[in-house]
Amino acid sequence: GDFGTPEQQIPSTGLPGTDWETCMTMNDHWGYNKNDRNFKSSREIIRMLSDIASKGGNYLLNVGPTAEGPFPQESIDRLHDIGQWMKVNGEAIYGTKASPFKSLEWGRCTQIEIPEGTRLYLHVFDWPASGFLTVPGCLNVPLKASLLLDQGSNPEVSRKEDALSIKLPASPPDPNVTVIVLDLKGKLDLTSPPAINTAFDVRPS
Repeated sequence: GDFGTPEQQIPSTGLPGTDWETCMTMNDHWGYNKNDRNFKSSREIIRMLSDIASKGGNYLLNVGPTAEGPFPQESIDRLHDIGQWMKVNGEAIYGTKASPFKSLEWGRCTQIEIPEGTRLYLHVFDWPASGFLTVPGCLNVPLKASLLLDQGSNPEVSRKEDALSIKLPASPPDPNVTVIVLDLKGKLDLTSPPAINTAFDVRPS
């Protein structure tokens, strides 16, 4: 068809060139099952949302009411946490494009175009112990960086060869996903090292 709906999984690279959404349950069953208490944590669900958006997809999250009509409290709690996170970070999800990076060791990325060039939303899952977030292979001139939950912040951005380095606070302000906004001058310009494929083992002995 003209769209894809993978269930209970997030494709490793999304479905490029196709509109798609991941259909996911909050626990292990569709709808409501009174014996299923294996609910995903709010953190896990929020990170799935970032992951899916970074691959250009939509997140369809299943919620089922009990036989009496109300939703389980576990579902209500998670929906509340997602809503609170989206109040702060929604612009890093809505209307964004997929990440331009093949992979990032610290998390995910979404992007939009801005009048000056490109805005990257850096969704940080694993807070760097070094205190610096590395944006690899980025040749653009950085215009500004900020924490999305504190847009008055102005972390230092420096260049290290073909990478940009952003100075971060000692600990993540949001334990689920902290989003860093990075504005870049001009059209996105990333290095793309060639992949080397050979039938022989060329590693040094």
